Amino acid sequence: MLTAWGAGRDVGAWLPVQDHFDYKAATVWDEKDKKACCEFVKDILAMANTQGGFIAVGVSEQSGGFTFDGLTDTQADSFETSRLNRFLQNYTEPPINTLLRKIAHDGKSFVLIEVPPFPSTPHICQKEYPGTLTAPTLYVRTDNNESAPVRSFRPGSQPSRSKFAFAEPSSARIVFFPPSHHPKRPWR
Repeated sequence: MLTAWGAGRDVGAWLPVQDHFDYKAATVWDEKDKKACCEFVKDILAMANTQGGFIAVGVSEQSGGFTFDGLTDTQADSFETSRLNRFLQNYTEPPINTLLRKIAHDGKSFVLIEVPPFPSTPHICQKEYPGTLTAPTLYVRTDNNESAPVRSFRPGSQPSRSKFAFAEPSSARIVFFPPSHHPKRPWR
């Protein structure tokens, strides 16, 4: 298990509140609970189609902000990169390959899911799950850090890393940067 980056710093220092971070309360990864797993799929799709980023598992949202509860050993052990990616690839086209890291901080365990931005083609949800996922759908992160479907693109725009393209339906935003202009990712 890894320790938190910047030893001696508060856990909030490695889990900033920004649009390329998402938080999930403590849970067990169990493919039999398809609704819960498909909620992860939707958030991973949206994050990959926006700028990529991280999902921290073991952090709950309260009315006053975030609580860093951590995970039990059983919960942390249930998250494995290959299991998550196998499930994810049943629902996405092109496939998304995440990377999971288990992090310990102040005696608590967290799982950090790294979601890469799409390389050249946005990821489309290719399989439905009632009440959670619709297909074919392009999900993105909204201005208030939620995962939402893009209902339409502006006429003539084609999502591509080779040019800028913007879509702002239902307050959702998606920005595609050419490789030479992509903002530096703070976690690299």
